[in-house]
Amino acid sequence: MVTAVRPSKGEIALKLAAIGMLLLTLVMSSCTNEVPYRVEVAADHLDVPWEMDVAKDGRIFIAERSGQVRVMVDDQLLPEPMINLAEDIHQEAESGLLGLVLDPNFEQNRYVYVYHTYDKNGALYNRVLCLKEQNKVSCM
Repeated sequence: MVTAVRPSKGEIALKLAAIGMLLLTLVMSSCTNEVPYRVEVAADHLDVPWEMDVAKDGRIFIAERSGQVRVMVDDQLLPEPMINLAEDIHQEAESGLLGLVLDPNFEQNRYVYVYHTYDKNGALYNRVLCLKEQNKVSCM
């Protein structure tokens, strides 16, 4: 027969205190002014950027939760979105345009996959759309 031995409240408190001290030490040691990398803003004035992917040609595709797919070329955010799906997007809490990925063969087939939430007769659903880029804009 095996019996379980429960630690006393004092032992539990001691272990929790040790864990707390370890965490505090880790946090304090990471709170230095030296950052091991350089921070630069790549793009701003975006509407809740949620997902992004980089094409082999260097363009960066950014999904905004509100329904727009934005593109950066040569470190510049293009003024017009590649596509605006806002009318088809249901956005509240953890819903909206939540995913974007370029097809592994994007350079040949120009497919961009997006994942979003939509409303149908008062019920919320999620789906993946396949968009095709043509002339640097998207058609469905």
